[in-house]
Amino acid sequence: MVTIVNFKRTIKDDGTEFFLLELNGGIEFVKSKETERLYATMRKCFISSTFDEEVCKTLVGTKLEGNIVKVSCPPYEFVNKTTGETIKLDFRYEYSQDETPKVNTNQVMNGIESVSFEPINNLISSLN
Repeated sequence: MVTIVNFKRTIKDDGTEFFLLELNGGIEFVKSKETERLYATMRKCFISSTFDEEVCKTLVGTKLEGNIVKVSCPPYEFVNKTTGETIKLDFRYEYSQDETPKVNTNQVMNGIESVSFEPINNLISSLN
């Protein structure tokens, strides 16, 4: 399950506007290889929409079937706004309608071990 948590107005090159929906996935616990401490995080991504601002406002809080998945892409640089550190990445996150639970234990991502608790999140969501 993912949740629409926000939206963002974007302007195309031709001057027309459209809105992106911001999606958050389930909670993940990540263990740093440097400090070996766990911290909680969430995957997020944006998807394009054909909705106007009023419709986007009403969609915030809506839950959708699916997951936010890690997808390979050409390398790019990312600047951490908190630390100012520049990191080279070769993946991005995108929405997938596939609801198949995935458990990724001890997955190594750029020096960080990641453990996904998506099946637990799905169970908790089904109880609500």
